[in-house]
Amino acid sequence: MSGPVTSPRDATFGKLLNSYRLASGVGSVQFDSRLNAAAQKHAQDMADQNYFAHRGRDGRTVGDRVRAEGYDFRFVGEALGARQQTEAQVMTDWQNSPTHDAVLTDRRAEDFGLGVAGTGTSTKWALVVGAEK
Repeated sequence: MSGPVTSPRDATFGKLLNSYRLASGVGSVQFDSRLNAAAQKHAQDMADQNYFAHRGRDGRTVGDRVRAEGYDFRFVGEALGARQQTEAQVMTDWQNSPTHDAVLTDRRAEDFGLGVAGTGTSTKWALVVGAEK
């Protein structure tokens, strides 16, 4: 469910993401609590189990994770990060990676959620963007 951003981290990242999207000629995205839950659970799982991958240790994909949160998508994308300490750092790293930049600027995206877990060099980030059916 799209709605107001509930944490300062999500608000900060949302501003960074939408500024970049608008500068790139694509529309803005809005915070979605279901995508946020899927992203946060995946970031936490990666931090807890010390791995870094789009497929979870349980075999689930980003599509599986967002469906489990009740988000019926026609499009979904994911970007992962590790070791960055701020929203600005992870955003810059994603912008500098062609595959991650494609997720940030995908025209099909309408919603986003961001997860972060761990500390220091074990910090894991997960961005999920999507559009519902």
